[in-house]
Amino acid sequence: MVFFIFSIIFFYYNFGFPGRAGSGLIRKIQGVFLHWDVGHYEAIATFGYKQSIQYSFFPLLPGIVFLISKITTLSIQSSIVLVAFLNFALFYFSIKWFWQIYYNFKLDFILILSLPYSFFLLFPYTESLYLGLNFLFFSILYTKIKRWSVYLSILAFLLVFSRSFGIMLGPALLIYIFFENYSTIKTKQWKEILNKILLYFPIFVTYIIGIWSYLYIGYLGTGNWL
Repeated sequence: MVFFIFSIIFFYYNFGFPGRAGSGLIRKIQGVFLHWDVGHYEAIATFGYKQSIQYSFFPLLPGIVFLISKITTLSIQSSIVLVAFLNFALFYFSIKWFWQIYYNFKLDFILILSLPYSFFLLFPYTESLYLGLNFLFFSILYTKIKRWSVYLSILAFLLVFSRSFGIMLGPALLIYIFFENYSTIKTKQWKEILNKILLYFPIFVTYIIGIWSYLYIGYLGTGNWL
């Protein structure tokens, strides 16, 4: 409820009636909403990386905010709210698909909101974005839909560009591939193993490119790769 109230206020602040938008109360509420990490994302989306502390915030979320503000002509603040909606929608539908595939269980909307960390999923942080991309990645990996390798290659890049935890995708995917093809590896079917490696190879390429790209952004701003 807090999230939706803030969302309405933010859009009112940008599109409210003349003479009322931007009042003292609205500005105070706006200030509350942009506290904590959201302020860093707003600054990065507006000005780019200008301070060393900002490099601890990965570029995918502020990058999406920046693109939406340019495409829609919304302000950065309204774009942040819109991205928060989109991130939660991505998380909601991807986790429902994931649970349906792996556990044959339909997650209810209220059940998701009852999770202890659901506040962060509704807030314009990277939690819902990262988790949504993660659940989507492994749902596609399991179902092997048409052109799954292409989709997973794109998602691998986005995941390592969204949060530091994205770097764990590589080891997790290696473990998945090993157990998925354990019988093939055990019987030493080298041709089949090579075909599997070629299928997954583009995913690891974009995964590595994503890591390198983030490090390169930090290098351009600080002169330090780490």
